[in-house]
Amino acid sequence: MLNDNPKDFINQLREDLLKARKARDQLTATTLQDVLSTIDNAGAAPVPKDIATLGTGSTEAVRRELSTQDMQELVRREIIEAQGAIKILGDTENAYANELNKRIVILENYL
Repeated sequence: MLNDNPKDFINQLREDLLKARKARDQLTATTLQDVLSTIDNAGAAPVPKDIATLGTGSTEAVRRELSTQDMQELVRREIIEAQGAIKILGDTENAYANELNKRIVILENYL
């Protein structure tokens, strides 16, 4: 679907998020926002504990740059997590399982 440029991958997610919000597609918007947050968190560099006590601005650090493959791996993990939740739910929570299945379909577009 996308080339190997990580910025293109993020831009596509953001464009699709905007489209989903405009269309009032809450499930797609929430799914894409969750993925963007996961990617953003994965790019955070760990902060050594001794630096965290130095004062304002001391925890600002250069973020790690993730490759498109790194980001797609995070999407795969989201899919695996949803599949695992569906298995755990079994037949008890059909509405939530259906929602998870729809999220999986949305996420698969980014692999």
